[in-house]
Amino acid sequence: FDDKVAEMIISVTKPEVDSVEIITKRQASDLYKKQLQGATCEAILLKMTDRLHNLRTLSSCSVEKQKRKIKETKDVYFPIFQKAFEKYPVQAAYLYEQMLLALDKLRN
Repeated sequence: FDDKVAEMIISVTKPEVDSVEIITKRQASDLYKKQLQGATCEAILLKMTDRLHNLRTLSSCSVEKQKRKIKETKDVYFPIFQKAFEKYPVQAAYLYEQMLLALDKLRN
């Protein structure tokens, strides 16, 4: 893989608590969101695809976890995903629609 692919993967990978630079899960989460906000449109499309897969497989999880992930998707990820529409409007729209369908299935 080249540097571009490595950069995309790093920008969508959640950091782990290492007890030195990142002490709490909250710090790791905040850093991850900041990384994702600054990611390229291609990396965001990659994350959209990953999130779609996560939503489609969420039905096997507890209702509480489903609710938490639905809220996180709407409140955190959807605003970040808007950036992908700038460069890839057709692909981003397709993934967004598929996520909405997956969310709708979870609520029913």
